[in-house]
Amino acid sequence: MKNIDLRGGYKQLCVGYYCPYGIGDMVATLDMLYAIKTIFKAKVIVFGAKNTQKLLENFDFIDKVEIIDFAARGGNQQVLKQINSFYCDYLIAFHTKSFLVKFLLQTNVKRIIIRLKWLSFLSPRCITINISFIKRFFKDRSERAKFLYYARKINPKLYDEKIKNLCFNTRIKIPTKNQIFIQNFLNSYKLKEKDFIIINPFAVSTPYNLSIQDYIALICKASLMKKVIIPTYEAVHQEFMEQINSLDTLLNKQIFIFKNDEDILNLAALLYYSKCLISPSTGTIHLATNLEIPSIGLYPYKDDEQWPTFNKNYVFIPKPQKELSKQEIDEIIEECLDRLKQLLD
Repeated sequence: MKNIDLRGGYKQLCVGYYCPYGIGDMVATLDMLYAIKTIFKAKVIVFGAKNTQKLLENFDFIDKVEIIDFAARGGNQQVLKQINSFYCDYLIAFHTKSFLVKFLLQTNVKRIIIRLKWLSFLSPRCITINISFIKRFFKDRSERAKFLYYARKINPKLYDEKIKNLCFNTRIKIPTKNQIFIQNFLNSYKLKEKDFIIINPFAVSTPYNLSIQDYIALICKASLMKKVIIPTYEAVHQEFMEQINSLDTLLNKQIFIFKNDEDILNLAALLYYSKCLISPSTGTIHLATNLEIPSIGLYPYKDDEQWPTFNKNYVFIPKPQKELSKQEIDEIIEECLDRLKQLLD
């Protein structure tokens, strides 16, 4: 995997990963990035959103995290300049849109590994991935396996030779300062490690979820079994507090709110100290899976294949939130409570 540079010598392979999406996608791609570094001895550059920087900065298999402004939708010349400064041999990108393909073809990247679209198919610089083929013929349909397939495209022969003996070391590292921050939060409420559960009601990417009012009903019932912490963040905190502050004072002694700042590693530390997590299919539950924390996933069908959790414990939501009947909601909540009781026993 050596490339001749302009001076006639050899330079290290440089592989970039373009990830404009959130924590869930980034957690799922850690094994891919580790494989690229370990198998191909490459320099690994992540072009990511701001909220992923803290998550990645403590991994030694990632050489550089370049924070870029994805709001410009690919037309930003500053982003083009940032990518071009690394002279990447390969750039991996998921979630292909036409504007993104056009934009990436403006870079100086030698080869772009990207999903099969007409624009990518017609460009000799693109190495295309047929997602329909993967879904049909691969036994492992998880996002992790799909992302590893992107890494394989760099050099299939070498990848197949090395991957069989590769031991992945991609567990998220939680710095001491984040552990102390969460310990101080727990101490302020006299909470002990593993003496509470976390319920996360927030998810942007999936319509298969309960409403906040339904989650409050679940939180109230779950708090009768174990103390409950709900992690919030700036965009949802005020509205959620307005809804939950109406709860009975006695009940509130079992329910606690953790408002996080922009440091995702605080959430990772909170998960690490918890007994278990209840969450929809979103970044929080993917963090818990990486940390090997038991969870109950409120999942749409097939997400258990794409985003399997650490202990593979799911309550399936059959319809988008707006289509759920009251009976279906009640059944989902009761099944969730039954599974929680089994985890706590």
